[in-house]
Amino acid sequence: MTFCHACSKEIPDSATHCPECGAPQALKATARTKAPVSHSVSEPLPDGVQGWCWGGFLLNVIWAIRFRVWLGILALVPFVGIGACFWLGFKGRELAWRKGNWASVEDFNQSQRRWSIAGAVLLVAGVAINVLLGFGTQGHKTPSPKDEIAAGINLSIPQITVENVTPIEHVHDENTLANVDKEGVDLLQTRYGDLTTDQHAQLILNGRLIKPAIQGNSSLSIKESFQIADYQVVIIENFGGSACPALFNFVLMKANGVQSYPTFGTCSDIYQVEQSGDSVVVTMQGAGNQIHRYVFTNGSLTDNGKPIESQAVQDFSVEAVIDDPDGYTNVRVQPNGQSLIVGRMESGTSFRTHPQNSEWWKVRIAGNQTGFIHRSRIVLMQQRF
Repeated sequence: MTFCHACSKEIPDSATHCPECGAPQALKATARTKAPVSHSVSEPLPDGVQGWCWGGFLLNVIWAIRFRVWLGILALVPFVGIGACFWLGFKGRELAWRKGNWASVEDFNQSQRRWSIAGAVLLVAGVAINVLLGFGTQGHKTPSPKDEIAAGINLSIPQITVENVTPIEHVHDENTLANVDKEGVDLLQTRYGDLTTDQHAQLILNGRLIKPAIQGNSSLSIKESFQIADYQVVIIENFGGSACPALFNFVLMKANGVQSYPTFGTCSDIYQVEQSGDSVVVTMQGAGNQIHRYVFTNGSLTDNGKPIESQAVQDFSVEAVIDDPDGYTNVRVQPNGQSLIVGRMESGTSFRTHPQNSEWWKVRIAGNQTGFIHRSRIVLMQQRF
């Protein structure tokens, strides 16, 4: 029984009009639904169920939780997860059929088709995002002259001109050490300032070259430091090649300045060093197992009692190349940035020079013409490896 919506009298459920007031009643629609069918494990699979499960393979964990295939969560485990994904691909449709109550095979296939489409969309979207990110972060690095030298080639890559961009005004400043490595290879903090090395394998104090200049063959390393009275003695190791692994220099630091002393050593990198009063003694073995005892005292250096004198550096004895952030550097008549320009050399161009005790080095370029180039623009060929 039910009630009339007009007079509220009780009337039969099947009445189309109220017997009391005659008001029409709404028909009760009954929907026909198919009862879900449960499928046991022993029941054979019907045609159309078996096949590759793309939803389980591509969406593995999410798919496994939805269809209560709990072993599929193993896809989260490293290494094991790969096998779990392929297992879901092979067995997924069968497991989903047996776990769920499907009204028909068509209903089951429609569900799995939606999961396959969702997995494919996510896969394509992920690949597209990675490709776009790869293009966005890809940088174009022009090799420096050092890289070109080490590779044995000279890659002439033209500069890319960007239109509609306001250029930044830049002054070609040859008076700044643009290529000095501020952190240095080694760093020793002293009462007189920071003693360090630059990328050209030279020793510098507070940003200025030590004089006479110490030019490393491969690199320089600050090895020992001794405070004696009001001055400091530092031992510098100059690394070479297999024929002569190491040579050494003493550096004397005082309040009124710093000075380096002649190179010494037997090419051995095995040595002993000790302080004896006001002297610093370095002992190492030389040719024929001869023991050399180098003693540095009050600014003088001896080898087994014999003074070690500075050796003259032959002019233009070293080959070098230009390394300038502007792509070129100027060759000038005098060692300063205001003198007359007598030539211009592109980065990577080779020329002849030699280690010198100044920030401006004398060079010899094509045509046997000589001039001066700032040290920061020079890379010695012996430093390329």
